[in-house]
Order: sequence, then structure tokens, then C-alpha cells
Amino acid sequence: MINACLAFSLGRSSPPIETEIAEFLRASELTYFRQLKSTIRQRQYFLGRQVGKEAISLYLNERNLNGIEISSGVFHQPFVRYRSIDTPALTLSHSADFAVAIAHEPGHIMGIDVEQIDSGKTDVFTRSLTEHEKSLARLTPCEQNLVCNVMWTIKEALSKAIKCGMTIPLEILEVEKLRREGDGSFLAYFKHFGQYKACSWLVPGFALSIALPKRTDLQMDIRRFGI
Repeated sequence: MINACLAFSLGRSSPPIETEIAEFLRASELTYFRQLKSTIRQRQYFLGRQVGKEAISLYLNERNLNGIEISSGVFHQPFVRYRSIDTPALTLSHSADFAVAIAHEPGHIMGIDVEQIDSGKTDVFTRSLTEHEKSLARLTPCEQNLVCNVMWTIKEALSKAIKCGMTIPLEILEVEKLRREGDGSFLAYFKHFGQYKACSWLVPGFALSIALPKRTDLQMDIRRFGI
């Protein structure tokens, strides 16, 4: 049994108010937050920290969210600063008004990504696919723009799991197999990272993917996302 806790926020369109900022952000996080010029970036940064800390608080059974700090690594990957020796690893993602995070055991690698369904981005996502991935998309029983969106989140979730982000050639993250499951979810395997798999879902208005070790059995009630 692997300990992992997921938290998400969906539907917020306005920046946080001052009382919420004080509750969730530590001094270093607050400094960064106030340096952001765009209210959209402020909202997304806050939502990411909010769901990240809620996932961590569940993992640690810690109610004081202000006692948790989420810093950024050299590739902007989140990592947790906390006084406990049982500090979890963290993966998080946000798109539009949806933010999601997983706090998990540091020795058990995971990555998560969410992307808003946007037909205007279909060409961008399609151009990022290899010829093999385009063939997989055509053979997958789902609308092509949705499959391309899912494929993008699969690759980005893997990039977060291996701690490089989208800083490497995207073909290195190539999806070798993609299968639509009976419950409507997707299951993917990778050409160059055979030790990993990705589980994906279409939730209202978004595509969501989690990359994790191939032999890990993921149990999650996706209905909590509003399906």
C-alpha cells in the first residue's frame, strides 16, 4: 500500500483575498506571489499552492497549512519544506480555474498534469506528437481533439515524474501504447520509459493525467471531479 493524497480546486475565477493569502502562503511564497503582475498568474499560483498544501496536510495529518512551504526546484518542480522527517514529495498542475496536486511517498515517483480542453490548441498539441502518436490518436475511439489533449497531459505528467519538465525533446516522452478503458479512462505506456504508465481521464472541460510506476495499481474515484 502506497500512501498518496490528492487535492483539487475547480471553479475559482478570482484572485484570493488577503485573509486567504495569509492562511496559505509563507513569507517566501507571499513575496513571489506579489511579484506576479497578472491576476491570472496570481490566481493560478495561489490555487496550486492551496491544493498542494491541502494534499500535504492530508498526507501528514497537519492542520496548520501555513507551516508548510512549497518551493521550486531548478526546473520549477515543486518540493516541500516542512519540519517533519516524513516530508512527502509533491506534484501539482493548474490550468484555467482547475488546480490539482498529489502528495506522495518520496520513494514512489508520480507526476500529474491537467489541461483545459481548448479547440484552439488542438493544432499545437497535434504538432507536438510523433507520427506514431498521431496514428495512436486516430485509432483511439474518441474525438481527435480530445485525444490530442489527453496525449499532451500524458507526456507532461511523465516529464514531471522524471523531474525534467518539458525541457527535453518531446519525442523522448513518446507514447508507445494508448488504450481506452471500459470506464472511459485512458491507459498509456511509453516507448523510452517502460517502467512507467499513465492513467488519464476527461473531466468536465479538462484532460487529467497521472504518470506513475508501471506496476502500481492506482485506485481513485474520478466521480469526485464532477463526472
